[in-house]
Amino acid sequence: MAQTQREVGEFTVKLNVEVPDVITGLRAIQREAKKATQALRELESICLSLIRSAFYIVKG
Repeated sequence: MAQTQREVGEFTVKLNVEVPDVITGLRAIQREAKKATQALRELESICLSLIRSAFYIVKG
């Protein structure tokens, strides 16, 4: 467990964290961010395809 103390004005802040738990949480966030990024890429690809299709229909 990592412990940090820091004085802020008249207050003392003590922080206790379980580093392995934090790392596990950050990895989970990273996995979800990668999934979201991939979904956005797929959406962008679909939108571009629709725009191209609409352009060709209008242009004739």
